[in-house]
Amino acid sequence: MLVINVLQRGIGFARNLAVCYFLTEAQLGIWGLASSFFCLAAPLAVLGLPGTFGRFVEAYRGRGQLARFLLMSMVIALAGYLAIGSSLVLCYGASSNIIFGESHSRLDMFMVVLALGCIISFNAMTELVSGLRLPKTVSTMHAINSIAFTCLSLFGLVWFRDWRVLVIAFAGAAVMGIIPSIKVLLHSDQWRKEGQQVIAWTEIAQRVLPFAASVWTMNLLWNSFDLVDRYSLLHFSSVEIHGQDVHALVGQLHSGKLIPTLLSNLAVMLAGIVLPYLVADWERGRFDRVAASLRTSVKFASCFFLFMSLGALVASPFLFGWLLQGRYADGLSILPKALTVCCWMSVTLFLSNYFWCAERGRLLGVLTAIALLADIVLCICWTPSMGLHGAMNANVAACSLLVGLAIFSLRYLGVAIDAPTCTFAAAPVALILGALPAALVCAGLVVAASRTHWLLNTDEKRAIDDAVVPHLRRFGWKITTIWAR
Repeated sequence: MLVINVLQRGIGFARNLAVCYFLTEAQLGIWGLASSFFCLAAPLAVLGLPGTFGRFVEAYRGRGQLARFLLMSMVIALAGYLAIGSSLVLCYGASSNIIFGESHSRLDMFMVVLALGCIISFNAMTELVSGLRLPKTVSTMHAINSIAFTCLSLFGLVWFRDWRVLVIAFAGAAVMGIIPSIKVLLHSDQWRKEGQQVIAWTEIAQRVLPFAASVWTMNLLWNSFDLVDRYSLLHFSSVEIHGQDVHALVGQLHSGKLIPTLLSNLAVMLAGIVLPYLVADWERGRFDRVAASLRTSVKFASCFFLFMSLGALVASPFLFGWLLQGRYADGLSILPKALTVCCWMSVTLFLSNYFWCAERGRLLGVLTAIALLADIVLCICWTPSMGLHGAMNANVAACSLLVGLAIFSLRYLGVAIDAPTCTFAAAPVALILGALPAALVCAGLVVAASRTHWLLNTDEKRAIDDAVVPHLRRFGWKITTIWAR
């Protein structure tokens, strides 16, 4: 599944490079603002209810009440979407100025709202299928979505080099990505069986909606991290100093975050797939196992995204210099910091799974709000004088603060985040120094993990052997174990 998703993200990266090639810096900046709006508005419009599926699908399926739970959630979510969508279309002048920093037509805003509905539907279906613990289907949905978006967008950009083409392609790809889930849901009798006891609206209001409010708040705070730097450049950067149109400046930022965004999307999907398994152990009272799985997932996530980021640093001069013809030099200069932010955000996503299991989303929201406030203040202070680098410096500082707060709070909740896990979590800071220091850190992690039992304990190594060695043997590798005993 991981290999399939890495290949899928590779397709997405190639698509984004082509988008940068076809669009001007200003057009790319407008598309960057539109994509950020989709990420922010999709969970907010439906009040965060699809985000509760990973936590409550297993609970209500065990009681035979899943269909009723889904129906009630859909009614509330649809009402929220219609309210937001109608407001955006009716007040298209004000809403377009807020989203894009300039006026757009009513037709443009209607197209944006329609695309938002398609994206919401896709996100809801992936959350549901993930909650049903069908990761292969989730991977297939994301793969079809990515491939369809690539084909539709590139075909459209060949004829019309406009950001609106990407909005239409984004909506069409979301609809096509839903297709694999339809067969699974129609042929699944397990989740459609009704229990004898009907869910009351009071239960939804007392248990699900507070959790959804936490998810809603978290999505608002989390996605705002991607908006702060863009809108600080849009409203606070000094054009006289930096010599670029503000939309072109946002386009440079968007180009520098191409690879980190792809990796972040992969982290969101992987963390979402892990959550239902942690919830299953939590519901059975296996709290020690949940804590151990949390530590292991953080180690592997940090290591994986660190190595992926190192590969991106090595390849970036070729990608930005030759493929993009040096048009996005500013984007290349901020790439190391953007990759560091990506790694720390990924670590935070895996750490936050425990907060969701324990239904402590409010605490996680407070921590994220503190880090976001620091990001906003630092962006306002540093962007006017330092431009892109000021915005990215603020992101790095805020993300490091968020990781530290999450680890400290988990100790307060009774989960010991040990020194090896903290070491893995802190390792991405080497990316800021460049490819060579990051490579040395990666090599040190590999040596320490393979030759000692400090970074990875015996159980974790044995689990890797059990998961990887059989697949290597399938390809004819004569190997009995990966680790030196």
